[in-house]
Amino acid sequence: MSQGEFKRIDQDQEAPLGPPALLLCGYSSEESLTVVSLLETMDASGYRVVLCTEPMLAQTLEEALSTTSEVQPVPPDKLPRVMVLSGMTGAQVRVFLDRYATTQLPRPILATVTPGNLSFTVRDLLIDLLKEHRAMTKK
Repeated sequence: MSQGEFKRIDQDQEAPLGPPALLLCGYSSEESLTVVSLLETMDASGYRVVLCTEPMLAQTLEEALSTTSEVQPVPPDKLPRVMVLSGMTGAQVRVFLDRYATTQLPRPILATVTPGNLSFTVRDLLIDLLKEHRAMTKK
């Protein structure tokens, strides 16, 4: 697996990549409701909020984002707080992030879907994101 790379989010209107969904890791069910409400304020109620489950950790990101099962999520204290945004243009990501900042929720490690990370397992993606986050916070 190759390392992910940071890329600036542009205000583009290009076709978004991935299904219209947000994968939340390290979030409680109650916190996910805040994210759902936030999406509704953006007129993005068609986006699904998916809480990470144990089986998803072995699935690809693409599979996890498409999951519709109602399996119990991994408890928030067992995973890093990560949010993966899928199916959004750069402009939509910017609006979402601006509005997320107004919530009382702690800031997560944020990622967007890329052609490269769709094939990562969720576990491997979380590991890569944690490594990148640690490297950036050391600087």
